[in-house]
Amino acid sequence: MLVGSPAIAMNLLSIAVLAFAISVGLLALLSVLIISRFKQLTFPIRKVILWSFVTAPWWIAASCIGFFWPRQQDIFPTAWLNNFAHWHHVEVFYFASWHAVTLLSAGIYLLYLLVRAIYVHRKQLGAMSDLIQLSDVQQQETQQRQRYYSLSLNVPTAFTSGLFIPKIYLTTALQKRVSAQELDIIVKHEMAHVRARDPLFKLAFALCAGFYPSLVRRKLLQQFTL
Repeated sequence: MLVGSPAIAMNLLSIAVLAFAISVGLLALLSVLIISRFKQLTFPIRKVILWSFVTAPWWIAASCIGFFWPRQQDIFPTAWLNNFAHWHHVEVFYFASWHAVTLLSAGIYLLYLLVRAIYVHRKQLGAMSDLIQLSDVQQQETQQRQRYYSLSLNVPTAFTSGLFIPKIYLTTALQKRVSAQELDIIVKHEMAHVRARDPLFKLAFALCAGFYPSLVRRKLLQQFTL
């Protein structure tokens, strides 16, 4: 059993976790309607909606902490709210209560997500490292002095990789299929990803979306990638 400020923090955190889980479930159901209508929206509006969607549970959880703060009972003296928030023992945290079960479940789930995220990230880094080692990577420039790295591969593609120091990669198969002007356009397009730090933001978005069910998470990531 905990008493005092630590107990208050643990009780409020358990309420925040519960609000987070409920909001994720409700938003997951709402996503079916929203994503199906994305084609009618412009790309900037889609981006705002997607970021709002994946960060909403965090804002809701934080708002619940402020709303259920013990001192708020003078502002919101409703009886059912007092009972729901357990203000009568907010300064006491019992390890056998639903508060403790909620926090324990959330801790286990967070650990699982963290391990999975590290595993996926290391797997992607390993695949990229193997690709660079097996390919003849050469730094080149376009006619307008835009730098990029050439990969000796038969697959025509271009991509940007790297979180804090992103680099642009083009395969030799793609370079053979396009003109010098088209190559310059492609590199400029990838440079826009570099300036916008898109790889880093994509990772942040994926981490936030990781709390949603797998089907909803995949749809959100597909829309964000687009």
